[in-house]
Amino acid sequence: MSTKPKYTTSRFNDALEHGRKYAVFSPKSELICEGCSQHMARKIARALNAMEKPKAKPFEFDWTGVDPKYKWAAMDSDGDWPLYFLKPRKPAKDSAVWPYGNGKWTFCRPRPNPYPGDWRDSLQKRP
Repeated sequence: MSTKPKYTTSRFNDALEHGRKYAVFSPKSELICEGCSQHMARKIARALNAMEKPKAKPFEFDWTGVDPKYKWAAMDSDGDWPLYFLKPRKPAKDSAVWPYGNGKWTFCRPRPNPYPGDWRDSLQKRP
């Protein structure tokens, strides 16, 4: 994936206003906005470039080989994946693990791939 910004800014002189004005151009050199300040043109280009970034694919836990009695999985902050019979509560802000609750849980072995985002958002329900 290219890291070069797609939307760019360029200075142009407006004969009517006798001042330095800026424009924002699309990847195909189409004019998006003109006659704005340099600060605003850069701000618009940054916002448009940020919207162009591809979204991450949703993470799906691999349930292959997991006992069917376990219906939920969630990664702890250390990369372990506890498996649960019942849906666990969300971890507290100061906690490093999901609440193990009623004792009906086990760790998934071997350890699956880590969750790509914040571990507190890793809860997965068996499909």
